[in-house]
Amino acid sequence: MFDIMRIISGRRYEILGLLRGELQPSEISLKLGITRQGVERHLNILNSYLLVNKLKRNGRVYYKLSVYGEFLFQTINDLNEKFITKIRDDYYSEKNRIYNLLINGEIDRDRYDSMVNELRSSYRKYFGLI
Repeated sequence: MFDIMRIISGRRYEILGLLRGELQPSEISLKLGITRQGVERHLNILNSYLLVNKLKRNGRVYYKLSVYGEFLFQTINDLNEKFITKIRDDYYSEKNRIYNLLINGEIDRDRYDSMVNELRSSYRKYFGLI
């Protein structure tokens, strides 16, 4: 089975993000702070799944995103943006619900502050947002 999330997890996703233009493995290595050999291993895997193109010019090897790699990277970024927007919308909806409890006199200010702090803390813990 073709497991795209396994193929592009971690460093490979970072590499795809860097390959908006042509780069040599040594340049990617410097940007990510990992060995050139490690970068080349990841690039070979990405290349085997047609996500990057390997180019040879003047005795040097360059890599760039293939059409499939560009499509995949953009799709994941779009999905990520939608996910973050959903999380933020849910957060503010819940915060407004708690605020309405305060306004309607169902909770006092101390309880409101406690509930909002708990909400904020949980979203930061799980999503690193808010």
